[in-house]
Amino acid sequence: MVAKITLLAAAVLVVTPAAVTVALPSKPEPSAARSVEVDGPVVGFTQLENRIQVRLSPATNEAERNARHRVFIRAVSGEEMTIPLKPGQTWASAELTDDLARAEALTISVD
Repeated sequence: MVAKITLLAAAVLVVTPAAVTVALPSKPEPSAARSVEVDGPVVGFTQLENRIQVRLSPATNEAERNARHRVFIRAVSGEEMTIPLKPGQTWASAELTDDLARAEALTISVD
């Protein structure tokens, strides 16, 4: 009986890590570091593959709140995209084109 329990415990210890490894998705490979210049009320951004999310500081007054219309994302190569903003919005998210997602340098600004 003790031998069966010992074999069962050993099997659980061997099988559990393998099962967890198979069940969990693999982590994406980290991308190469690049230069990103931010301008205006941009607090920061995150990018995962082709998806980008830009965080903005909250507007301090009504005029500033209504003055923000779009987020511009530009590559050094000249490619550009805009993300429209609603008044008071503090974040913007979009799917980047492949060229922008892989650009060596980006500029993120708010108009």
